[in-house]
Amino acid sequence: KLHHNDDSFAAMLLTLTLTPDKDEIVRPLTTAEFSRLAVRAATAKGRSIGSLIGMDMSGILDALDCTEDEAYRICMLLNRAMPLSYALEKFSSEGIEIVTRFNDEYPARLSEKLDQAAPAAFYLSGNPQVLSCPLIAILGVSGVKLPENAEQQVRCLVEQAARAGYGVISGGEPGIDRLAAIAAREAGIPYVDVLGGDMARHCESSPIREMRAEDRCAVIGTLHPEALFTVGHAIARCKLIYALSSAAFVFNTDGKRGEGEALKNRYCEGLYVWDIPQPAANRQLVPKGAIPVRDFGQLRFDRLSANWKMAQAEQLRFF
Repeated sequence: KLHHNDDSFAAMLLTLTLTPDKDEIVRPLTTAEFSRLAVRAATAKGRSIGSLIGMDMSGILDALDCTEDEAYRICMLLNRAMPLSYALEKFSSEGIEIVTRFNDEYPARLSEKLDQAAPAAFYLSGNPQVLSCPLIAILGVSGVKLPENAEQQVRCLVEQAARAGYGVISGGEPGIDRLAAIAAREAGIPYVDVLGGDMARHCESSPIREMRAEDRCAVIGTLHPEALFTVGHAIARCKLIYALSSAAFVFNTDGKRGEGEALKNRYCEGLYVWDIPQPAANRQLVPKGAIPVRDFGQLRFDRLSANWKMAQAEQLRFF
């Protein structure tokens, strides 16, 4: 069970929706709003974000030198302690916990790659240590017809990853993502799903249920575990997938899954795309910096992974 301090509870209270339908009295803070508030709290009289818990409006106004509207919103959010307590108890009974930036279990890669855009908190089911394993992302979009050899290509890639000591991270969608999960299960390697909704239901599906039982799987999401899957949520969660992976392998895309942003900001150390005629959006990633691959079975995985480690080391020295 995770240990939470006042800063952790503040992150939950200020940013999480505590109902699946977002039926909140006051709209929770966005990641950007929370990051700005945390900086203001730290620079105003040497306070931490957790020190705001228990303050009334006048206290928050004095501590942050903010507007009355801002103070009211912050005060209302911080006064959701009882609903949060009920939610935490319910989630815990379902094997779901909440990880915040202030927990030791929060993945260092998210902070390093996304900085202030890293989520203040996310839901977790499974083993948090898996999030810190070296991972490759295997990605695809659902609803797109796949070539006949797609499953073979995914298996070849996963087998190479397993030999090199890598786990797999994906997005939990039907199609390529599910093939990646099945291949990871058969290879016996760590696996991570980053979801765009339906977390509670997804955790009980196969092969996720079996890998969670083996303690080598983590399922995470920034949405309430009972919130429904939407394409918008799926697009938003791709940033986390790229940031948590050393390299990403895109098997099929609609061109709207954040690949361009990942390439521009170097969220991962390498981004590769399956060089096939359809969907056309695959080849459109190449001019943006993605590396085309015809046959994943012919990769020089050891050489590639050495390049990823070198790139990561260079970035860490830069920061």
